[in-house]
Amino acid sequence: MKIFRRAISLFLTAVLVLGLGCESFAANRYVTYTLNYDGANHKYNAEEVFLKVNGEDLNNLSMPPIILNSYSLVPAREVFEKTGAVVSWNADREEVYVSRDSNLLVLKINSTTAYYNNKEQTMEIPPKLINSKTMIPVRFVSETLGYDVQWDNSTRTIIINSDGTTGSTAYSPSPEDETDASADTEEYTQITLSTDSEGLPKNLYDLSDANHYDAQITNILKGSDGTYLKIEADDELSKFETGIVSDGRYYLDIYAATSALGRVKANANVGGIGEIRVGERTEGSYNITRIAMDVTDTDFNVKMTADRKSVYIYYPQPEINDYKLVTDVAEDVFTVKGYDLPKPVVKEDELTLTFTFEDTELSAAAQTLNRNCLLIDLTDIAQVGDDAVITFTLKESASYKTDYTTSSVAITIYETTHKNLSTDEASDTITLKKGTGFSLSAITEDDDYLNLKYTITLPGNFSGDYGVGEINFDSSERLNSMTIALEGGNTVLTFDEKLVSAFIITEDSDNVYISCVNVHDKYDKVVVIDAGHGGSDVGTSWNGVVEKDVNLDIVLKLKDLLDTYGGIKAYYTRLDDSYPTLQERSDFGNMIDCPFVSVHINSAGTNNTTANGVEVYWQYDNTDENGLSSSALAAAIYNNLVEYLGANGRGVKTSNLHVLREADNPSVLIEVGFVTNLEEAQMLATDSYRQTAAQAIFDALKAML
Repeated sequence: MKIFRRAISLFLTAVLVLGLGCESFAANRYVTYTLNYDGANHKYNAEEVFLKVNGEDLNNLSMPPIILNSYSLVPAREVFEKTGAVVSWNADREEVYVSRDSNLLVLKINSTTAYYNNKEQTMEIPPKLINSKTMIPVRFVSETLGYDVQWDNSTRTIIINSDGTTGSTAYSPSPEDETDASADTEEYTQITLSTDSEGLPKNLYDLSDANHYDAQITNILKGSDGTYLKIEADDELSKFETGIVSDGRYYLDIYAATSALGRVKANANVGGIGEIRVGERTEGSYNITRIAMDVTDTDFNVKMTADRKSVYIYYPQPEINDYKLVTDVAEDVFTVKGYDLPKPVVKEDELTLTFTFEDTELSAAAQTLNRNCLLIDLTDIAQVGDDAVITFTLKESASYKTDYTTSSVAITIYETTHKNLSTDEASDTITLKKGTGFSLSAITEDDDYLNLKYTITLPGNFSGDYGVGEINFDSSERLNSMTIALEGGNTVLTFDEKLVSAFIITEDSDNVYISCVNVHDKYDKVVVIDAGHGGSDVGTSWNGVVEKDVNLDIVLKLKDLLDTYGGIKAYYTRLDDSYPTLQERSDFGNMIDCPFVSVHINSAGTNNTTANGVEVYWQYDNTDENGLSSSALAAAIYNNLVEYLGANGRGVKTSNLHVLREADNPSVLIEVGFVTNLEEAQMLATDSYRQTAAQAIFDALKAML
């Protein structure tokens, strides 16, 4: 995401420690270490830094606190377990989990992105593995967990208090402080932003540092098209700082700059930017103008003009700024380049192909190209209202394919060579005339249903029988297109689906018939299995057990059982460490139109570490065509889990959970056990316990579906 990023590291290490704005330090001894991180040794020489947590001095640490790029890093476990937090480490993912009460903070080595209770946060410096110790940014972690963190100038001590008491009065507001613009309680004066009619300049530059001083912010304007804010100064601006104040609040600090506007606020209403507030503060010898903003959409840029007198905050508009048409022996390729390009909407009409890039500016030249191409007669590039439109007039019927990224779209137009086949879009059936050596039993299939791709591989080169290229389906309910290609000596048919579908392949003496059908037309018993959480959403994490990993492992073991059995067709929301959103999970289950089973593990927080056992939830007693209800499925799975695991039974319950609330079919959510209970967490960490849980769920599905 193009959220505010730090424009420049703050001045010398001796100016900022912890980002707390300390102005001077007492004389302390210098320490010299050899630090190994990022695959190399680094010589470290700096004044010593000390730690105090809840009044206790932390001495003789195996890895002492250090200052790296003006920010303090401390050993994760030694420091934060002293605050009552639980710290765990996932070596495979290089992730640190710091949990307190029911809150979970996830940090990844060398990544400035953290997740607190599944919400993305940005750090100024990433965690590091230094001398084999996990070192994390102390101020960010402390304040995220709600601790008080201070810097004592006189002793060079980082002071952390997890009970909220203040450790020192020698505190200067940092750029990330909760104060919007200054520490006083003066009210903001409401103003209305003037309008800038000049438009967003074409040439803007990333914020950078320079030696200019004593500028004044003279005005803040709103673009007449409502897409940007413009900050004007009377002289060259010196230095910038950007970042997160808290959820939904971002700031831009302009150093060595006063504000002629005073302490004001205004409703910007530019994209996702709502109210903005302007004020001043000081840091050492600097006057700083802070512009704080309430935002709901962080996909904006902050850039400046070449003369350094204006800063623009804007939401980038999709733009085509270049294109190229190339012809070779077999195809014509038209490539467009730009920014934030949407997928084009394609319309076919006899010998015309139209590609519409909706809400996209054409900054490259609008023109009609008339070149000696293989298949393209004319290419018209135009701005039509808010859309950029590319229209190809063809010399003859042809096929096309697109290779899409947000910065480049390649449109390849090639000869249609299909033969010995026909399509019936009403029944979604493709008929292939049997070629020499064709064997139905040798066909292999691959269902990439999460990406709506189905692949059928014919062993051998049948391009002479069927040709190659793409066939587009205009009126099919289930298919967008079919592409025939030669890959590794085999003929591969790739179907781009509109809906998750099944394929039935039959033959007679002359033809092979490939029919795309509803999954229930092929399979008698169908279920969707959901491994809860995943990716950036770790779920709960206690006693060294991370929920997303346990959920996935149980589901993978369940998949092995279902695959071996073969009597139930199962679809899975994830089979790796990815994160489908809750809505995507619900939509997926409803698309396939079958029972939905979501696997989770439970947490009761630090105040209840005795809670243990199995719970299974349902919300609405949806019933499928076979009479299976949510409550009956929940009871069957619950009874098996309690019996097989020998676990405490906490009951079958109802709860207004998203994947249950949004389900159209029988839907249950399983809580296999509590990671906050040490004994149960230790069992959940074992392979045998997870295998038993998978067996219990499998046997219930086998009995009930």
